[in-house]
Amino acid sequence: MTFPIPAEMPTEVSFVETAESPTAVIRFDGITMAELMDCYDAAFGALHAAIGAGAVTPAGPALGLYHGEPHGRFDLEVGYPLAVPLAEELTFGGFPVRGGRIPAASWAVLGHLGPYDALPASWDRLNAGIAASGRTGSPSWIEVYVSDPMRTPAQELRTDLFAQLDPA
Repeated sequence: MTFPIPAEMPTEVSFVETAESPTAVIRFDGITMAELMDCYDAAFGALHAAIGAGAVTPAGPALGLYHGEPHGRFDLEVGYPLAVPLAEELTFGGFPVRGGRIPAASWAVLGHLGPYDALPASWDRLNAGIAASGRTGSPSWIEVYVSDPMRTPAQELRTDLFAQLDPA
């Protein structure tokens, strides 16, 4: 199963349950926000080479999986959901493309429309919605880049935000 992306952009905080979903990712450990764009640029160059070579077949839009504290050091996985797990580790553009997974979990979700530099306000809204629900988030988040930034004006970019919830 691939990670489910809502057909309509969720404009209010909602809650979903998901099954485990395989991914193909490039992982960066212990990075900071200052390093984020360089990591994304390098990862997408390598991933697009893997896709172009037919070694990876995405089953959905690109995503970033964050693990840890975003205001300090955190781990980042940049990649794509897959229909079936990656059979082996591959190397493209000098980076290892690894099989990963999005865990089966409960998630809070909210859509963001607009440029990436405005994402923090949407993350704040999502976190406020989690707090208002009486639930707590875990240190894992996902940004799903529903719109292709190479073909979509910045003001029309859709990014779905998922915050993994602690078990109830």
